[in-house]
Amino acid sequence: MAPGTVLSMDRAALLPSLSVAAVRYWPAGCIRPLFESAGCDRAPRAQKPFPVAPRAQVEMIRASIKVRKVSASVWEQEFLEELKHYVGFTEAHAQVLADLRPSVESAFGGIVERFYDAIQQNPKALSVFKGGAPQIERQKAFLRAWLEGVVSGVYDVEYLLLRAKIGRTHVRIQLDQRYVLGAMNIVREGLHTAVDASSFALERRELSHQALDKICDLELAIMLQTYSEDYTTRIRDSERLATLGQLAGFVGHELRNPLAVMETSLHLLKKRIPVGDSNVERHTQRLGEQLAVCTGIISDLLDLARDRPLATTPVALGPLLCSVIEEVPLRDTCEIAIDVDTTLPEAKVDAKQLRHLIANLVTNAIQALAQQTPE
Repeated sequence: MAPGTVLSMDRAALLPSLSVAAVRYWPAGCIRPLFESAGCDRAPRAQKPFPVAPRAQVEMIRASIKVRKVSASVWEQEFLEELKHYVGFTEAHAQVLADLRPSVESAFGGIVERFYDAIQQNPKALSVFKGGAPQIERQKAFLRAWLEGVVSGVYDVEYLLLRAKIGRTHVRIQLDQRYVLGAMNIVREGLHTAVDASSFALERRELSHQALDKICDLELAIMLQTYSEDYTTRIRDSERLATLGQLAGFVGHELRNPLAVMETSLHLLKKRIPVGDSNVERHTQRLGEQLAVCTGIISDLLDLARDRPLATTPVALGPLLCSVIEEVPLRDTCEIAIDVDTTLPEAKVDAKQLRHLIANLVTNAIQALAQQTPE
């Protein structure tokens, strides 16, 4: 039975128990497709919480997760089948590769050594291996296992997930795509050489070459897809940051006018305060200080929106640290000890940004301490 049919049956069978639980625990965008695919006119509306035994709730959630996992498996199966169709990889090719394995396994060791010899001759590719020689030795074992998978004859969803995991590892360690392409060429040549050295008849040898080319193309397509996923994610993150910058600029401009009015009003109030009223003077001073803080935050928001470059100047770190600590409000039970080497040379930094960084770190530490200790 086709995977899609199984999914429809599973969904339809689960709908009676999911009609309410899914609405409560799933995002709205996931609900409608579930019910429409099962033949329902519409998804049920979200309802108020109802008394359900905890065990029953757990079972409902597990059932909903099962449907989502089945949906993911179906998508992965469709993706794999699309790739196979695109490169022309068939079950006949899979059988040829499975029959080929005993004849090429002896060549795996040489392919692995040539693979890592090429890496060691390229400083940029070698720089990815932070663990040095021990890490490379471990990777050799992984490469041999990967070669065994190339001629395993089994190319299902589990195979796809394993290959995608390898590709995402390449992305995570920032291995450039050009090295993936070059490395695949080394593997391809090694396998073809092993086939040429076999005792196969000419016709079988040609079929083996064809199957090897197609499975290498399939492997490469899966790995490059993971780079495409990473690129899409980075583009999406860039768009979010751009939107955040626009929002920061909007908020900064909108808040400046009210703050300007408050500063003007405070200035007028100070002129009307009776001389010698220290209590009122203390409060107006605090208002002025906090307005200055708000103005600084708005300036920072606008700088974020404009992507202002760092204004670096030589700064003595000790005095800067002391002045920041003096400005941070402390609890009565909190004490900060400053121990700075006075012989430290001046550092070329953005003093304003560094002040904010230190102040935020100290404030976070004070707040964390307040949560751990009673007043």
